[in-house]
This record gives sequence, C-alpha cells and structure tokens, in this order.
Amino acid sequence: MNQLVLGNTYQVLSVMEPKSIDLAFIDVPSDIKNPLLINGKNQASKEYKKWLKNTLEKIGPLLKETSSIFINVPSGTIEWACKNAAVPIFGKKNYRGEVKWQAPDTEGSLSVNSSLAQTSLLYFTASEDYTYNHPTHKPVTSSNTPFVYRSKNPINLLKRILQYTSNEGDTVLSIGVHNHRLLKLADQQRRFWVGIDDSVKNIKSTEYQLNKEEVHPFSLRIYEYEPFTRLHGEADGFGHWVTSQFSDALEEEACVVLKCDQKLGLQAVDQMVETHVNPFRKKWLDSQETKLHGVLVGTGFSKYALEEVKRLNTYENIRLKLVTLEELIPAPQIPDVQYVINDSETDSPEVSFSLQNFDQPQEAYYSWDFNYNLKDQIFRPQVMLSEQIELTRKFAPGEYTVAVQTTQKDGLSSLQILTLEIANHLEEKIAS
Repeated sequence: MNQLVLGNTYQVLSVMEPKSIDLAFIDVPSDIKNPLLINGKNQASKEYKKWLKNTLEKIGPLLKETSSIFINVPSGTIEWACKNAAVPIFGKKNYRGEVKWQAPDTEGSLSVNSSLAQTSLLYFTASEDYTYNHPTHKPVTSSNTPFVYRSKNPINLLKRILQYTSNEGDTVLSIGVHNHRLLKLADQQRRFWVGIDDSVKNIKSTEYQLNKEEVHPFSLRIYEYEPFTRLHGEADGFGHWVTSQFSDALEEEACVVLKCDQKLGLQAVDQMVETHVNPFRKKWLDSQETKLHGVLVGTGFSKYALEEVKRLNTYENIRLKLVTLEELIPAPQIPDVQYVINDSETDSPEVSFSLQNFDQPQEAYYSWDFNYNLKDQIFRPQVMLSEQIELTRKFAPGEYTVAVQTTQKDGLSSLQILTLEIANHLEEKIAS
C-alpha cells in the first residue's frame, strides 16, 4: 500500500523494514526557504548537515543491493555532502556521479521550495549490482564531470530517474513530499511509494494533489499517534512521550507504567501499587492535591483490573488510571459548520460559511471541497489549508454537497459534510 507518513524522519525510518526500498530520493527540507543560504558558514548549514548525515545513516539499512539513492543538495554543499555524508555510508566506489537539471531559461527547480536555477543530485547506489534500465547506454560509472540534463520541466528528469533506476513493482522512498510530482510519477509508472515529511502542510497539500490526480489508493499515517508502531520501534522514546501526556495530571514522583505485551489483570494493578505507589503513599496522603498516583498503560484490561482500580479509589484513596493504547490517540476537534445564503439579485448568490463552537480552540487549517463526491468519498478541496474560519463563495442554482476538513497542527483531521440547495431566485422573480 502506498503511504504518506507525517512524522520525524529519523523516527519513521527507524521502524521501517530493512532492505525494503528500491529507490530513494532525498529532497532539501522544506523549512529551507532559500537553499543558496546553505553554504557551510551559518547555523542553518550546520543544522542541514546534521540532518543529512543522520538521514543517510537511517536510510542505509533500508536499501536493497540493487537500490539507487538520489540526494538533492544545495549547490554550496555538494562537495561536503558527497565526501562527508554520503561516501561514509554508501562507499566511494558506489558514487555514480552528479546530475544537474537546468532549464533553458534558467527558471525553475527540482524542488518547489528552491530558488536555484540548477539543482544538483548526488547519485549513489547500494552496491555495484544496481538496477539500470537505460535502453542503449551502459550503467554509469563515477565521474568528476556533472551530467547536465536540460529541459523546460524537471518532471522529465524525474521520469528518467524512475524509469532507469527502478522497475515496476519496486518501492520508491521520498524524504520530503513538498514536491508531490515524484510520487505521482511513481504511481503512473506502477511503482509503490512511501513519502515522509514532518510538515503537516506538506503532507496534507500532497494528499490533496494526489487525490485530484486520481492516483492509486494510499494511506495517510501520523507517526506520533501510532502507539503499536512506536512501542516496538522506539520503546524508550515512546515511553517518554506517553509520560509527557500525563505529566500535568500526576502527583510528584508518580509515574506512568507501560505493560503492552498482553491484556492486564488484577496482578498488574497489585504490582503497580506495591512498586510505584506504596513507597510514596504517606507523602501523598499529607498532600492536598487530587492528582493521580499513577497511570498504567496496556493493550487492554480485564474487568477485575477495572474493579480493583475503583475499589482502591473508593476505599484506600489511591488514584490510578488505566489507559489503553488506543485511548492515547486524542480525538480531533470538530467545529460546528454554519452557513447563510445571502440575498442576491443575480442567479449566483453568495453563501457565507463560518466555523464555530470549538471545544478546545487551537490552531488549525481548513480545507473546502464544494463538490464532494459521496460515492468515492475522496476529498478534493478547491480551498486548501486556509487558516480563516470564515469563507464566502458564489453558487449557481442547484444542489451541492460541501465538505470541510479541519486539520490540526499535529495532523489529526475531521471531516464534516453538509448539503446546500440554492434556489434560482431570478427565475422565481420572472415567473412572478
């Protein structure tokens, strides 16, 4: 299944299956607005270099023997990226050369967030036995002379990369999805794909663009809210994250215990009281706080465990909370969608929409699909990722299904659907 994954690049790569990627493409991070400033002499350059080295270290184990990797780097860091970041991971003998795309009019870039007229790709392979499907040329070898590919549109270069260095049924990994074109082309060429980005805006805009292109089905995952994946992939980091979710609700020195290997019963509750509650019980009894004395997290709990927690709270003043992994995922906010059809002398009246009654107001993006298809239920918004909670739009007479998606800054989304019926007031006036 094709996937868009919202999350920290290192964490997501850490839980991916080894030797599962046939072609990897690493783009310039979207928070680098001007790659020309990445020249090795400032803080942004230091952060980029650290990010690139760590990313390549995580990608190395994911590649097959026949895999290729293309690293999109700012022009000021080409030599450093090759020598200090890529060669230590993939080896000097597996460096196939530098590829540059250049537009005839010096406009455009392989990365939509780049202002460069030229973008450099460092081309490495995982071994000497790599996939290369050029119809006439032999596989390229390492060269000190960059290969310059000239075309009006960088999509042509992306097509060649996919065609020559991967096969149908292969899996393509894209680090950074602000350029959704690579994923679209991979889909068209019958490659499976995985796109990873830590930006909610990039992930959602790419989701919407791919929906409009009607690519094969794909899923959108939010790594932060995948407790089973995180538990088995980065137990320590996941434990710290879970603890942080309850830090404000816990008594001083109270703790969160994860026991997610099986359904938990009375014994697990007794063990938690003995080990994590009793040593501090006298101190907590003297406290005026009413916070929790502990949180026990598991895949599920028996009725005996639930009953014991109630008994402890009622008769022994021990406040424990049992939480399943699924309950760690918060519910997205769902605003109330209201609208008013404004009076109009024309045959296309304006409709004013507003979003109200937030339970816990927080920053979010709002996207609108004014022709939502109830049959395929694929969201293809005409207004994407707006931060405005009010919107006005003209409608011709007829019936409309309107959908609005609220996306929080952590990636959680809710979808609301309403039906509009716009009468033809102009015809009514003529008839009367």
